[in-house]
Amino acid sequence: MLLLKVLVTGGAGFIGSHVVDRLFKCGFDVYVVDNLHSGSLEYLKPYFDFNLKFFKFDVSSSEVIHQLSNFHFDVIIHLAALISVEESIKLPFRYHEVNVGGTLNMLEIARKCGIEKFIYISSAAVYGEPNFLPISEVHPLNPKSIYAVSKLEGEILVNVYSKLYGFKGVSLRLFNVYGPRQRLNDYSGVIRIFLDNALNKRPLTIYGDGEQTRDFIFVDDVVNAIMLFVEYGDFNFDVYNVGTGKPTRIIDLAKAIIDLVGDCEIKFAPPRIGDIRFSYADISRIKNEFNFNCKFNLYDGLRRTLEYFSKSRY
Repeated sequence: MLLLKVLVTGGAGFIGSHVVDRLFKCGFDVYVVDNLHSGSLEYLKPYFDFNLKFFKFDVSSSEVIHQLSNFHFDVIIHLAALISVEESIKLPFRYHEVNVGGTLNMLEIARKCGIEKFIYISSAAVYGEPNFLPISEVHPLNPKSIYAVSKLEGEILVNVYSKLYGFKGVSLRLFNVYGPRQRLNDYSGVIRIFLDNALNKRPLTIYGDGEQTRDFIFVDDVVNAIMLFVEYGDFNFDVYNVGTGKPTRIIDLAKAIIDLVGDCEIKFAPPRIGDIRFSYADISRIKNEFNFNCKFNLYDGLRRTLEYFSKSRY
């Protein structure tokens, strides 16, 4: 097999660094673009002695096109994005600049490089409030935030560019991803916040009655899904859900974390305005076409995540 050159944007971040781990393990020639706003070079340190090429750029900068258009990449995996629903409402222009403008820049590089495949990491947020469950790829698109709109605009750009310029383009709509290296801040996912609170003996706060559901997928399973599109050239659709296909109630998530960490209080607070009540993925499309199945159940994924963050506290 020829050595494929793969460019990963956001490759120093939570999901991106795990993708880089796998690409190196599989013997690919890896390039990374990251502005290090939320990523860390520590995650990439093992690979600098093995010919990792790193470029510190913001994907929304015109400089990224100037610097990278002369390279020949076979595959671009575009993960770099701002990802907070709440923050996007406060910073709509910045979210459009990075998530839409950055995607357009990377597609221009794809066009100039004559790549084979462009793998765009989108979000289940494009669906909005579900009309039916589980949520399949034919579900109506009804984004409820600036973030969700920006991801949908990126999908449309990828679809159009791939048809105009003859490369394979795919959008992967991720559901609720968790795992090691996930950053802790005001906009972190519920698992990251719950684990931090539990480790520090703080209450786990549930907004609403805890009956609401989410589809939590461990980061290694997300990487497995992405690698299917890197390693296999043919796919029939331009969009795929990536989740477990199983709903988890928030109250059950809290109880599982308490079971792993130890005794911890659960507190309930009023529901947050705009929160979706029930959500989980229909993954039959990626399952039927690629035989994709998650290898980690929620308990195993939580245990691995807990081990990582327990060690990183010291």
